[in-house]
Amino acid sequence: MKKHVDRAIMLNPNDADSLANASYMLAMYGDGEKAVACGEAAMRLNPRYADWYIAFQATALFTARRHPEALAARIRVPDYFIDSTFFGAAILAKLDRLAEAKLWAEKAVARLKARPGGVEQAAKGCIQLLLDNNPFRRQEDRDHFAEAMHMAGVPG
Repeated sequence: MKKHVDRAIMLNPNDADSLANASYMLAMYGDGEKAVACGEAAMRLNPRYADWYIAFQATALFTARRHPEALAARIRVPDYFIDSTFFGAAILAKLDRLAEAKLWAEKAVARLKARPGGVEQAAKGCIQLLLDNNPFRRQEDRDHFAEAMHMAGVPG
């Protein structure tokens, strides 16, 4: 799959939406710095980018372990992305801002439970749900995210 992302970038390096999507995919493949570079390029190419560009960039920055920058991006993301609220909790936890991280985690869990089927999803475990939704390929990235979720008080 990563070869397809690399090929898409090679074939059309000026397609902002493709680069923004590549940013997220490369983050999931563990290539955080390349993911960040793709996200930055996407935002340069499309200065009126959609909010999801920022959400994907925050994910890339988190994967690259650039937590202060990830937080700066995350606070710009509207709250309608549920995963982004959980990522905000994770980023704050990694910055050792645990009280804030716990508040974000509580807000994220409440928002998840308010969705249709969300109570059942939360009962099965929020962290596993998030790992399923954000399929980090490298175990070290999965562990980094899961550890941050635990630190923030997100239920398993």
